[in-house]
Amino acid sequence: MTTTIMPSMTISEIIADLSDFQEGILPTDALHNAAQQWHECWPEIRTVMQQFSSNPSSLSEAQNNLLFMGVLLAVQQQEYQAYPLFLTLCDRDDQYDSELEAVFGDALTELFPSFFYILSQNDIDLLNQLIGSQSSGGYVKSAAMFAIFAKYESGQITHDKLVQFIRAWLDLFVTDASEVSAHFLASLAASCIDHDLQQFKQELVELATDFKIDPDYISPMEIEDWLAMEQNSIKSGFIRTQFNVIDELSHWAAYRTPEENKIRQAELLEKLTELRQNSPQIFDDMDELADDWIYDMPPMPYIAPDKIGRNDPCPCGSGKKYKKCCME
Repeated sequence: MTTTIMPSMTISEIIADLSDFQEGILPTDALHNAAQQWHECWPEIRTVMQQFSSNPSSLSEAQNNLLFMGVLLAVQQQEYQAYPLFLTLCDRDDQYDSELEAVFGDALTELFPSFFYILSQNDIDLLNQLIGSQSSGGYVKSAAMFAIFAKYESGQITHDKLVQFIRAWLDLFVTDASEVSAHFLASLAASCIDHDLQQFKQELVELATDFKIDPDYISPMEIEDWLAMEQNSIKSGFIRTQFNVIDELSHWAAYRTPEENKIRQAELLEKLTELRQNSPQIFDDMDELADDWIYDMPPMPYIAPDKIGRNDPCPCGSGKKYKKCCME
């Protein structure tokens, strides 16, 4: 059995590589070395996190790259000192083209629930404060809420404590007509259904009927039907209790070569075509719910230019910017 030995790098070299995004290249050596020399790397990561928290627009492109990689490494290394700083960093607008979204992209929805779960340890109150903050966005609030539900699943908080949180959230957002509130309440409704918390059903149905819950996320009919799936976010893999940067980013479009992305895109298109051929009723039912959706034939994929820029659409067709889009 051959053991792969990573070349040794200085801290300056590690930081330089993590700061330099190159299309189709994952800085594997720098990530390995950063983990091995974490105590020396963490102060550099902490500094850029602090700078973003105080003045996000002051960061250069290279610093934004370092911030992205640095936060992922902090979670991987279970650097609990990063927890309050990470929450401060997240306590801001997270909509498309916001400063937070520009750095983290799909990680907001794909990874932040796990980040909050891992870094928070037993400190649930700070997550709850982030949910109640007037500054935090809908994706961040939902991610923190998902993490708290996962704490319940793992036995770190009791059923009664979870119910107390939900009651407080409903009381807080019931009079809020913002899009952020509608998004959070939709995430909350889905989680209550998944965990079959029937005591909140009628109230959630009324909120949905009053258009206070985002119908694009979950419809009033879905809440009324209340099809509890008894889903466990940890067992399903949505919430990770441990995290590995290289394993995660190796699946992201930005860190694959254009050839690898074309192969992956073709595979996805083939699977979609096969599904439509084998289960046409599924798509017929969807047509009844949305007349403007067309499922008669697979959509034409986005054809990427030879060189994809940071703000160009990702080849996966998600609509996200290429650099920070998760293709899976």
